[in-house]
Amino acid sequence: MQDLPKKKRDSAAKHSYKKKKSESLMERIKLIWLGCVILLLGVMGWLVVDRVVSPTGYFISGVNYSDESICSDIKLVADYKINEPIRVDKKTVKINPDRINEFDLPDKYKELFSLNREPILYNYTEGRDNIVIIGDSYSEGSGVQYNETYSYFLSKKIDMNVINLGIGGYNTKLEIERLKQMGMKYNPKIIILQYCNNDIENTNEFWKLISGVLNKLENQGLNCNKGKIDGSNEVVSKTMTFYWKEIIKKNRKMMLNKNIYLPLNQLGNLSSIKDIKVFLLLLPAPKYQKFPILNLSDQYGFNIINIQEELNIEIWSPPITVSDENEHFSAQTHKRLADLISGKIISNQQKKD
Repeated sequence: MQDLPKKKRDSAAKHSYKKKKSESLMERIKLIWLGCVILLLGVMGWLVVDRVVSPTGYFISGVNYSDESICSDIKLVADYKINEPIRVDKKTVKINPDRINEFDLPDKYKELFSLNREPILYNYTEGRDNIVIIGDSYSEGSGVQYNETYSYFLSKKIDMNVINLGIGGYNTKLEIERLKQMGMKYNPKIIILQYCNNDIENTNEFWKLISGVLNKLENQGLNCNKGKIDGSNEVVSKTMTFYWKEIIKKNRKMMLNKNIYLPLNQLGNLSSIKDIKVFLLLLPAPKYQKFPILNLSDQYGFNIINIQEELNIEIWSPPITVSDENEHFSAQTHKRLADLISGKIISNQQKKD
């Protein structure tokens, strides 16, 4: 190389340097790629072991959590644009409120809320006229015995059969559906609809929603205490709040029509065709004060009984209620209510005669 001219020696040296630099760069790239592959395999292995071996490891949409405390961090949002009823995105549960009824009720509520549940017959004798009662837990008799409901006491005060179709959690829509399915076969002369001014809510809907949310989370690997589906379960509590804020309040006019006005119109038309007397028992739930149905009662000639005013109820506590914790009527209040109803029925019959 010493015999070569200086220019050629410099060119050869540069070429040799570039070649060595290029080979060094390629070696570094190979090492980086190898490191990335090893790291990726390590992460994948850790995820597999954590999910399979660890009994409290959960994997939701790409984020791994160490225990069930994530249930308290779940966030519910309304999203009418998603193409599925519910989608889990990390800690966010996106819900399309228009598709709630695509879910099933939890098994424990299917029979309890069934429209076909057999009614309770009080003092039933063939050949007598029938009174059919529809309502929620106040009519069903939550917190009292079979022979302590206003249906029972009414059957003892009036010479008619009393058929109680009340089911806890029902609203006006479900009550009218149950009347048509189970009550009209008794050819009633009188229908008593116990209306509660929280009837804008639909119990079937929010329990379907709760079931859908819990099932979706479980499918993603997270069991948010599914066996305990009551208000103490944080996901259940959040779902109930979501139902009220995102579905009821933001769609109030639509919910009033669907759950109250349309069913009452059906009852009005039915009573006109069949010549049935209708008595509306107005029950103000402690959280609510207004009755949005009084205009319909005038239109169809419903007989109004405002329970709170007629029974002079000022404070919802014992002896009016079962207990401080249970706001349902005590046996004593059921008896007073039966006296009030029987008096209204007798007075109405005397006016007719």
